[in-house]
Amino acid sequence: MRKQFAACIVGSMVLSAAAEAQTRPTGSPPPAPPPGVVGSILGRVPDARPMPDGQRIQASDGDVIVLDDDARIRVVRRRSGTARLIYDAEQHWVLLLVDFDKSGTAGDGKVDWHYQYFDVTVDAPLPARWEGQTSIEEETSIGDGGGPTRLSL
Repeated sequence: MRKQFAACIVGSMVLSAAAEAQTRPTGSPPPAPPPGVVGSILGRVPDARPMPDGQRIQASDGDVIVLDDDARIRVVRRRSGTARLIYDAEQHWVLLLVDFDKSGTAGDGKVDWHYQYFDVTVDAPLPARWEGQTSIEEETSIGDGGGPTRLSL
């Protein structure tokens, strides 16, 4: 199986995780194209140059961002809420459950979103369980070949 790499930052603790993607087993041939499809799709080679420092733009609900040509940007979605982290050191996985705040008020006590990481390597001691109010940032790069979303809390 192909691995997608992601990072999760909890306070000053950093997790480097290789999340299992549901793809095909290693060594198996790529899947055949759907019937009637001829040709191939070429992917863009990621830009090796580091992304320059740019403006920080505070977007609002309904805003449209227009990218000209080969512009490369980072999109950060920040939300506050209560996070519950569960870490299994023996099986090397992390589960993060999040109850996001709603319109400036506390969450409803139900899980709105979850993140799971497998084959986790921990750079610092991590508790088996942690819960607290936090801000969660999901950072995605656009325009340079993409890549996995980086998660910070």
